[in-house]
Amino acid sequence: MPWWRWTSAVALAAMIGSFVWAAGEASLGDGLRQLIAHRWGIVTLIDLYLGLIVFAAIVYLLERNALVTAFWAILLALLGNFATLLYVVVRAGRIQVLIRALAVTAADRAAGSSPPR
Repeated sequence: MPWWRWTSAVALAAMIGSFVWAAGEASLGDGLRQLIAHRWGIVTLIDLYLGLIVFAAIVYLLERNALVTAFWAILLALLGNFATLLYVVVRAGRIQVLIRALAVTAADRAAGSSPPR
């Protein structure tokens, strides 16, 4: 099992635990209202969603099916990094193929040869 798969699974479990912990204090709606009441809260949400858009672009590159890509994009918009971690756990094999391809490309460039454009 690739290290990023089990690390993401542990992080996913931690995130579920933090959801339960936070829900014991306030509802999601109350928490969001408090968050957007402050400028840094808004900046945090902008940062989160820009990162999710970048990850959605990576999902687009990895997936061959537009419906699958749309499914994950919707999950990312609704669940944030919970969906990011879930994607990494579920699709670790596909991510590993991308990492190998990038490593080969980097090695080719380091050796002085580059793929044709």
